[in-house]
Amino acid sequence: MNLNKKFLIFGIAIILISIMGVYSAQYHQNTNDVSSIIESANGDDVFGCCSIVLQMDGNDSIMSFRRDSNVTADIKIEKINWHGIPAIKQYKEEEGYFCHAIITHNGWMIGMGGIDDGENSKKCEDIAYKMISNDSSINKSCLKEIQDIKKPYDRGHFVIKAPNGNYGFATVDKIKTGTLEPGNYISLPNNYSLSRSGDLSLKSDNLIKDMNELSQLDKYGFDRRDIVTYDFHTSANNNTTDVYVSNEDGSNLDVNYTGCVDDVYFNNQLTKAADIPIAPDYKSLGSISFTDADLSSNNGNMVYIILAGVVIFIIALSYGVYRLVRFAKNRFNR
Repeated sequence: MNLNKKFLIFGIAIILISIMGVYSAQYHQNTNDVSSIIESANGDDVFGCCSIVLQMDGNDSIMSFRRDSNVTADIKIEKINWHGIPAIKQYKEEEGYFCHAIITHNGWMIGMGGIDDGENSKKCEDIAYKMISNDSSINKSCLKEIQDIKKPYDRGHFVIKAPNGNYGFATVDKIKTGTLEPGNYISLPNNYSLSRSGDLSLKSDNLIKDMNELSQLDKYGFDRRDIVTYDFHTSANNNTTDVYVSNEDGSNLDVNYTGCVDDVYFNNQLTKAADIPIAPDYKSLGSISFTDADLSSNNGNMVYIILAGVVIFIIALSYGVYRLVRFAKNRFNR
Protein backbone atom coordinates (compact mmCIF):
# COMPACT_ATOMS: atom_id res chain seq x y z
CA MET A 1 0.00 0.00 0.00
CA ASN A 2 1.57 3.30 -1.07
CA LEU A 3 1.73 6.43 1.08
CA ASN A 4 -1.10 8.23 -0.78
CA LYS A 5 -3.52 5.37 -0.12
CA LYS A 6 -2.56 5.34 3.55
CA PHE A 7 -3.27 9.05 3.83
CA LEU A 8 -6.60 8.57 2.03
CA ILE A 9 -7.73 5.78 4.38
CA PHE A 10 -6.58 7.76 7.42
CA GLY A 11 -8.46 10.85 6.22
CA ILE A 12 -11.68 8.88 5.65
CA ALA A 13 -11.39 7.36 9.14
CA ILE A 14 -10.96 10.81 10.71
CA ILE A 15 -14.02 12.14 8.86
CA LEU A 16 -16.17 9.18 9.96
CA ILE A 17 -15.08 9.56 13.58
CA SER A 18 -15.84 13.30 13.47
CA ILE A 19 -19.30 12.71 12.02
CA MET A 20 -20.08 10.13 14.68
CA GLY A 21 -18.91 12.52 17.39
CA VAL A 22 -21.07 15.37 16.13
CA TYR A 23 -24.08 13.06 15.85
CA SER A 24 -23.61 11.78 19.39
CA ALA A 25 -23.18 15.28 20.78
CA GLN A 26 -26.33 16.48 19.06
CA TYR A 27 -28.69 13.65 19.94
CA HIS A 28 -27.37 12.14 23.16
CA GLN A 29 -29.17 13.50 26.20
CA ASN A 30 -26.66 14.52 28.85
CA THR A 31 -28.17 13.27 32.09
CA ASN A 32 -25.98 15.62 34.11
CA ASP A 33 -27.41 18.60 32.20
CA VAL A 34 -30.95 17.30 32.71
CA SER A 35 -30.36 16.85 36.44
CA SER A 36 -29.02 20.37 36.79
CA ILE A 37 -32.04 21.79 34.95
CA ILE A 38 -34.47 19.95 37.21
CA GLU A 39 -32.49 20.92 40.31
CA SER A 40 -32.55 24.58 39.27
CA ALA A 41 -36.36 24.36 39.25
CA ASN A 42 -36.13 23.41 42.96
CA GLY A 43 -38.48 20.48 42.42
CA ASP A 44 -41.43 22.85 42.00
CA ASP A 45 -43.71 22.91 38.98
CA VAL A 46 -42.57 26.40 38.05
CA PHE A 47 -42.41 25.45 34.39
CA GLY A 48 -46.08 24.60 34.05
CA CYS A 49 -47.39 25.64 30.65
CA CYS A 50 -50.73 24.49 29.30
CA SER A 51 -52.08 23.86 25.80
CA ILE A 52 -55.83 23.77 25.13
CA VAL A 53 -57.31 22.78 21.77
CA LEU A 54 -60.97 23.15 20.82
CA GLN A 55 -62.55 21.52 17.78
CA MET A 56 -65.14 23.63 15.98
CA ASP A 57 -67.34 22.98 12.95
CA GLY A 58 -65.62 21.72 9.82
CA ASN A 59 -61.88 22.24 9.98
CA ASP A 60 -62.08 25.32 12.22
CA SER A 61 -60.31 25.21 15.58
CA ILE A 62 -59.09 27.35 18.47
CA MET A 63 -55.94 26.75 20.45
CA SER A 64 -54.52 28.57 23.46
CA PHE A 65 -51.05 28.26 24.92
CA ARG A 66 -50.15 29.52 28.39
CA ARG A 67 -46.51 29.97 29.22
CA ASP A 68 -45.38 29.45 32.82
CA SER A 69 -41.76 30.22 33.64
CA ASN A 70 -39.53 32.22 35.94
CA VAL A 71 -37.54 33.27 32.86
CA THR A 72 -38.48 36.51 31.10
CA ALA A 73 -38.34 36.08 27.33
CA ASP A 74 -39.43 37.79 24.14
CA ILE A 75 -42.30 35.78 22.67
CA LYS A 76 -42.01 35.60 18.89
CA ILE A 77 -44.94 34.72 16.65
CA GLU A 78 -44.12 34.52 12.96
CA LYS A 79 -45.44 33.42 9.61
CA ILE A 80 -42.83 30.94 8.42
CA ASN A 81 -42.02 28.13 6.04
CA TRP A 82 -41.90 25.15 8.41
CA HIS A 83 -40.35 22.05 6.84
CA GLY A 84 -41.78 23.26 3.54
CA ILE A 85 -45.24 23.89 5.04
CA PRO A 86 -46.66 27.43 5.38
CA ALA A 87 -47.29 27.90 9.09
CA ILE A 88 -47.34 30.13 12.16
CA LYS A 89 -44.81 29.45 14.91
CA GLN A 90 -44.59 30.75 18.49
CA TYR A 91 -41.24 30.38 20.23
CA LYS A 92 -38.70 31.95 22.58
CA GLU A 93 -34.89 32.04 22.50
CA GLU A 94 -33.75 33.37 25.89
CA GLU A 95 -31.90 30.69 27.90
CA GLY A 96 -32.41 28.24 25.06
CA TYR A 97 -34.72 27.89 22.07
CA PHE A 98 -38.16 26.46 22.77
CA CYS A 99 -41.12 26.13 20.42
CA HIS A 100 -44.50 26.70 22.09
CA ALA A 101 -46.99 26.37 19.25
CA ILE A 102 -47.32 25.73 15.53
CA ILE A 103 -50.43 26.26 13.40
CA THR A 104 -50.15 25.14 9.79
CA HIS A 105 -51.85 26.73 6.78
CA ASN A 106 -54.51 24.01 6.71
CA GLY A 107 -55.28 23.88 10.43
CA TRP A 108 -52.93 21.43 12.11
CA MET A 109 -52.28 22.60 15.68
CA ILE A 110 -49.30 21.70 17.85
CA GLY A 111 -48.61 22.74 21.45
CA MET A 112 -45.51 21.97 23.53
CA GLY A 113 -44.47 22.60 27.11
CA GLY A 114 -41.54 21.57 29.26
CA ILE A 115 -37.94 22.38 30.04
CA ASP A 116 -36.28 20.45 27.20
CA ASP A 117 -34.95 23.58 25.49
CA GLY A 118 -32.60 23.55 22.52
CA GLU A 119 -32.07 20.55 20.26
CA ASN A 120 -34.67 18.42 22.04
CA SER A 121 -37.37 21.00 21.33
CA LYS A 122 -36.35 20.97 17.67
CA LYS A 123 -36.48 17.17 17.65
CA CYS A 124 -40.08 17.30 18.89
CA GLU A 125 -40.91 19.63 16.00
CA ASP A 126 -39.29 17.22 13.54
CA ILE A 127 -41.34 14.31 14.90
CA ALA A 128 -44.51 16.41 14.63
CA TYR A 129 -43.70 17.12 10.99
CA LYS A 130 -43.16 13.40 10.42
CA MET A 131 -46.71 12.71 11.62
CA ILE A 132 -48.22 15.46 9.47
CA SER A 133 -46.31 14.48 6.33
CA ASN A 134 -46.82 10.72 6.79
CA ASP A 135 -50.36 10.50 5.39
CA SER A 136 -51.54 12.81 8.20
CA SER A 137 -51.09 9.93 10.64
CA ILE A 138 -51.02 10.73 14.36
CA ASN A 139 -49.47 7.57 15.76
CA LYS A 140 -48.34 6.31 19.13
CA SER A 141 -44.87 5.35 17.94
CA CYS A 142 -44.05 8.98 17.15
CA LEU A 143 -45.69 10.12 20.38
CA LYS A 144 -43.51 7.58 22.22
CA GLU A 145 -40.41 9.20 20.70
CA ILE A 146 -41.54 12.54 22.11
CA GLN A 147 -42.36 11.00 25.48
CA ASP A 148 -38.84 9.59 25.65
CA ILE A 149 -37.48 13.11 25.11
CA LYS A 150 -39.64 14.56 27.90
CA LYS A 151 -39.16 11.76 30.44
CA PRO A 152 -35.66 12.63 31.71
CA TYR A 153 -36.93 16.12 32.62
CA ASP A 154 -39.84 14.67 34.63
CA ARG A 155 -42.32 17.12 33.12
CA GLY A 156 -43.60 18.40 29.81
CA HIS A 157 -46.36 17.92 27.28
CA PHE A 158 -46.91 17.65 23.54
CA VAL A 159 -50.28 17.79 21.81
CA ILE A 160 -51.11 17.64 18.11
CA LYS A 161 -54.53 18.00 16.48
CA ALA A 162 -55.51 17.48 12.86
CA PRO A 163 -58.06 19.78 11.18
CA ASN A 164 -60.71 17.02 11.36
CA GLY A 165 -60.41 16.65 15.15
CA ASN A 166 -58.07 13.67 15.38
CA TYR A 167 -55.53 14.29 18.13
CA GLY A 168 -52.68 12.76 20.06
CA PHE A 169 -50.69 13.79 23.08
CA ALA A 170 -47.67 12.71 25.08
CA THR A 171 -46.66 13.51 28.63
CA VAL A 172 -44.05 11.92 30.87
CA ASP A 173 -46.46 9.16 31.93
CA LYS A 174 -49.25 9.10 29.33
CA ILE A 175 -49.75 8.70 25.58
CA LYS A 176 -53.18 8.92 24.02
CA THR A 177 -54.89 9.36 20.65
CA GLY A 178 -58.52 10.12 19.93
CA THR A 179 -60.98 12.36 18.12
CA LEU A 180 -62.57 15.64 19.19
CA GLU A 181 -66.10 16.30 17.99
CA PRO A 182 -67.27 19.91 17.44
CA GLY A 183 -67.39 21.62 20.83
CA ASN A 184 -64.97 19.16 22.48
CA TYR A 185 -61.72 20.40 24.01
CA ILE A 186 -58.72 18.93 25.77
CA SER A 187 -56.52 20.84 28.21
CA LEU A 188 -53.02 19.49 28.69
CA PRO A 189 -50.52 20.92 31.21
CA ASN A 190 -47.07 19.51 31.93
CA ASN A 191 -48.60 17.13 34.48
CA TYR A 192 -51.11 14.66 33.02
CA SER A 193 -52.92 14.15 36.35
CA LEU A 194 -54.30 17.69 36.03
CA SER A 195 -55.35 17.39 32.38
CA ARG A 196 -58.98 18.13 31.52
CA SER A 197 -61.51 17.53 28.76
CA GLY A 198 -65.01 18.77 28.18
CA ASP A 199 -67.26 20.88 25.99
CA LEU A 200 -67.67 24.54 25.12
CA SER A 201 -70.77 25.94 23.47
CA LEU A 202 -69.91 26.96 19.93
CA LYS A 203 -72.79 29.44 20.17
CA SER A 204 -70.89 31.43 22.80
CA ASP A 205 -70.59 35.16 22.17
CA ASN A 206 -66.89 35.10 23.05
CA LEU A 207 -64.98 31.85 22.62
CA ILE A 208 -61.64 33.62 23.05
CA LYS A 209 -62.65 34.71 26.53
CA ASP A 210 -63.96 31.21 27.25
CA MET A 211 -60.60 29.71 26.25
CA ASN A 212 -58.77 32.21 28.45
CA GLU A 213 -60.94 31.28 31.41
CA LEU A 214 -60.23 27.60 30.82
CA SER A 215 -56.52 28.35 30.83
CA GLN A 216 -56.80 30.39 34.03
CA LEU A 217 -58.68 27.57 35.76
CA ASP A 218 -55.92 25.06 35.04
CA LYS A 219 -54.42 24.25 38.45
CA TYR A 220 -50.94 23.31 37.28
CA GLY A 221 -47.97 25.66 37.12
CA PHE A 222 -46.53 28.67 38.93
CA ASP A 223 -45.01 31.84 37.45
CA ARG A 224 -47.82 32.23 34.93
CA ARG A 225 -47.05 34.73 32.21
CA ASP A 226 -48.95 34.89 28.90
CA ILE A 227 -51.88 33.25 27.17
CA VAL A 228 -51.73 33.34 23.37
CA THR A 229 -54.86 32.17 21.55
CA TYR A 230 -55.08 31.14 17.89
CA ASP A 231 -58.48 31.19 16.16
CA PHE A 232 -58.17 29.27 12.89
CA HIS A 233 -61.00 29.50 10.37
CA THR A 234 -61.41 28.68 6.71
CA SER A 235 -63.14 30.48 3.85
CA ALA A 236 -63.52 30.02 0.12
CA ASN A 237 -60.35 31.96 -0.74
CA ASN A 238 -58.01 31.58 2.23
CA ASN A 239 -57.37 30.18 5.68
CA THR A 240 -56.96 32.80 8.40
CA THR A 241 -55.72 32.64 11.98
CA ASP A 242 -56.62 35.49 14.34
CA VAL A 243 -54.12 35.81 17.19
CA TYR A 244 -54.80 37.22 20.68
CA VAL A 245 -52.72 37.69 23.83
CA SER A 246 -53.56 38.04 27.53
CA ASN A 247 -51.70 38.53 30.80
CA GLU A 248 -52.28 35.51 33.07
CA ASP A 249 -51.89 37.27 36.42
CA GLY A 250 -52.56 34.18 38.55
CA SER A 251 -55.64 35.65 40.22
CA ASN A 252 -57.44 32.29 40.13
CA LEU A 253 -54.59 30.85 42.21
CA ASP A 254 -54.77 33.73 44.72
CA VAL A 255 -51.32 34.92 43.68
CA ASN A 256 -50.12 37.96 41.78
CA TYR A 257 -48.11 37.30 38.62
CA THR A 258 -49.13 40.55 36.93
CA GLY A 259 -45.53 41.56 36.34
CA CYS A 260 -44.50 38.25 34.78
CA VAL A 261 -46.00 38.95 31.36
CA ASP A 262 -43.59 39.14 28.40
CA ASP A 263 -43.08 41.38 25.40
CA VAL A 264 -44.56 39.81 22.26
CA TYR A 265 -43.27 40.23 18.71
CA PHE A 266 -45.95 39.43 16.15
CA ASN A 267 -44.27 39.30 12.74
CA ASN A 268 -41.59 41.62 14.20
CA GLN A 269 -44.17 44.12 15.49
CA LEU A 270 -43.72 44.70 19.22
CA THR A 271 -46.55 44.59 21.75
CA LYS A 272 -45.10 45.66 25.08
CA ALA A 273 -45.87 43.62 28.17
CA ALA A 274 -47.40 46.66 29.86
CA ASP A 275 -49.99 46.93 27.07
CA ILE A 276 -51.28 43.36 27.43
CA PRO A 277 -54.60 43.18 29.35
CA ILE A 278 -55.30 40.89 32.27
CA ALA A 279 -57.07 37.64 31.32
CA PRO A 280 -59.79 36.81 30.54
CA ASP A 281 -59.63 40.10 28.64
CA TYR A 282 -57.32 40.05 25.64
CA LYS A 283 -55.66 42.10 22.94
CA SER A 284 -55.68 41.31 19.22
CA LEU A 285 -52.19 40.97 17.80
CA GLY A 286 -53.43 40.64 14.24
CA SER A 287 -54.30 38.00 11.67
CA ILE A 288 -52.27 35.77 9.40
CA SER A 289 -53.83 34.43 6.20
CA PHE A 290 -52.68 31.78 3.79
CA THR A 291 -54.02 32.21 0.27
CA ASP A 292 -53.83 29.97 -2.78
CA ALA A 293 -50.88 32.10 -3.91
CA ASP A 294 -48.97 31.25 -0.71
CA LEU A 295 -49.54 27.56 -1.26
CA SER A 296 -48.63 27.76 -4.96
CA SER A 297 -45.43 29.63 -4.12
CA ASN A 298 -44.55 27.03 -1.52
CA ASN A 299 -45.22 24.18 -3.95
CA GLY A 300 -43.05 25.94 -6.52
CA ASN A 301 -40.20 26.24 -4.04
CA MET A 302 -40.47 22.54 -3.24
CA VAL A 303 -40.28 21.70 -6.96
CA TYR A 304 -37.09 23.76 -7.29
CA ILE A 305 -35.58 22.05 -4.24
CA ILE A 306 -36.41 18.60 -5.62
CA LEU A 307 -35.03 19.49 -9.06
CA ALA A 308 -31.84 20.84 -7.51
CA GLY A 309 -31.45 17.61 -5.56
CA VAL A 310 -31.94 15.54 -8.72
CA VAL A 311 -29.36 17.62 -10.62
CA ILE A 312 -26.81 17.26 -7.80
CA PHE A 313 -27.43 13.51 -7.69
CA ILE A 314 -26.95 13.17 -11.47
CA ILE A 315 -23.73 15.19 -11.36
CA ALA A 316 -22.39 13.11 -8.46
CA LEU A 317 -23.39 9.87 -10.20
CA SER A 318 -21.80 10.97 -13.48
CA TYR A 319 -18.59 11.91 -11.71
CA GLY A 320 -18.54 8.56 -9.92
CA VAL A 321 -19.02 6.67 -13.19
CA TYR A 322 -16.30 8.77 -14.83
CA ARG A 323 -13.86 7.97 -12.01
CA LEU A 324 -14.74 4.29 -12.18
CA VAL A 325 -14.24 4.12 -15.96
CA ARG A 326 -10.95 5.99 -15.69
CA PHE A 327 -9.76 3.66 -12.95
CA ALA A 328 -10.72 0.59 -14.97
CA LYS A 329 -8.99 2.00 -18.06
CA ASN A 330 -5.79 2.65 -16.14
CA ARG A 331 -5.86 -0.88 -14.74
CA PHE A 332 -6.40 -2.28 -18.26
CA ASN A 333 -3.52 -0.23 -19.69
CA ARG A 334 -1.20 -1.66 -17.06
